[in-house]
Amino acid sequence: MAFFCILTTMILIDHIADLMRAAAYEHLLPNHGRVAKEQIFQHTDGSAFTTLDLLVEAQLTKGIQALLPGAVILGEEAIGENPEAVLKQAREQTVVIIDPIDGTGGFCRGDGTYGMAVAVIDKGVTVAACIYSPGRTVTDHFGKMKAEKDFTFIGEKGVGCFMNSERIRLDDIPAMSLIDAQISFACRNQDKKYEALLADKVPGYRPRNNASNDYEKLLFGGVHATFFSEGFTPALTGKCPPWDHAAGVFMMQEAGGYAALPYNDKGGVAYDPLGCHDRVLACCNREMYDDVYRHIKAR
Repeated sequence: MAFFCILTTMILIDHIADLMRAAAYEHLLPNHGRVAKEQIFQHTDGSAFTTLDLLVEAQLTKGIQALLPGAVILGEEAIGENPEAVLKQAREQTVVIIDPIDGTGGFCRGDGTYGMAVAVIDKGVTVAACIYSPGRTVTDHFGKMKAEKDFTFIGEKGVGCFMNSERIRLDDIPAMSLIDAQISFACRNQDKKYEALLADKVPGYRPRNNASNDYEKLLFGGVHATFFSEGFTPALTGKCPPWDHAAGVFMMQEAGGYAALPYNDKGGVAYDPLGCHDRVLACCNREMYDDVYRHIKAR
């Protein structure tokens, strides 16, 4: 981790969080729900991006390059339409993955569930991450209401996960069954048809929003499990890319939760932060993961 000689990872991610907040206050909050049609574009897979995505990504890239000179900065918009080739080349490097606006469509409509995400990955291992969101009121896993101006989730490898400096500990959540839990089945694209089947006879089923907001709810907002099943692009590239999931999965693990790729009959495969996957299962603990995994396999 040569790039971290001057900055500890926690100081680094705190500085990155400051950059994210500054970009949001300068560009996103004033334009929330006010994006003109001529500023909205589409990737080849149909996902939306705007001139603001490009502007914020460029600003964050410049700021992070100043903090980590020599690191590879990979923003969602700059990474292009062939992310797997770019990510493959990054496995022996220090990489910073940026999602400048997660939930671009909702941001354009004025939906308050959009967010920003950054993950710092060193030689294929995530070492720090941040998810930043505009202020809202949430209900935590114990039913306590919490209103904040901003929500900043930060994680450091081996240290833990924090929301606005408050330690998040998912291992404090009491044991519960699939029937008692609040669960999101996030099925989109070619997998959309499975969501109703999975949600059937699950009393705590809740629809999802976008990845940053989904991980916020997993970390603090009372959702105990989310199964992301996103399907493939025409190029067979998984639709659960690092800019949507690397930060959230890392912070779930640092908070004591469990997340993996539900691909085999042995409970899953370890999450790869530089892979574009088609499915990710994130839960508040391993027992919940096993319950939801069995439910998915049975359907």
